[in-house]
Amino acid sequence: MAIRYHYGLADVKLAPLVADGIWGTAVDVGAVQMYGITYNLQTAELEGDDIIVDSHSKPIKATIRLRFGFSGLAVLAAITGKARDVYTNYEMWSLGRDNMGYFGMNGSISATEGGGDLQFFVPKVKVMSDIPLEAQYGGYVVPEITATAHYSGTMWEIAKMVVNNTVTAVTIPPTFATA
Repeated sequence: MAIRYHYGLADVKLAPLVADGIWGTAVDVGAVQMYGITYNLQTAELEGDDIIVDSHSKPIKATIRLRFGFSGLAVLAAITGKARDVYTNYEMWSLGRDNMGYFGMNGSISATEGGGDLQFFVPKVKVMSDIPLEAQYGGYVVPEITATAHYSGTMWEIAKMVVNNTVTAVTIPPTFATA
């Protein structure tokens, strides 16, 4: 098998988490520019007798970053858990003092050689940063959020990474290449 590197960011979808292992309708994150995951570790070292006797390290959560071009209210509704109202000529969304909801995310990065993709699925995520919506002359509205991914059980854990031999549609939960 040839070495395959992955380049760019082809697609990201997210969906509200309805119950453990059950997600609502997936929403496409349009004009996605960045989807990043950093595993956060719990670490410790036991020192004694002028040496390090033992070390401990295990993941306890992940920090997720997402930057995208704002193109409507569907993404905001999905990441906050606060529904939008859709009417014939407009849509409306508001955020009060509600608790943020959990959601799942899946993103696809294309392989540079031989086809296929890399997908990373994060099943249980909650926004843990401000949600900036800034407009300026000569620029687009491009929010960037930071969220925390939590352990969600043995099936999906904190995050699941999959390298598919063929490009596979981004779904929540993910489907895996069968060919």
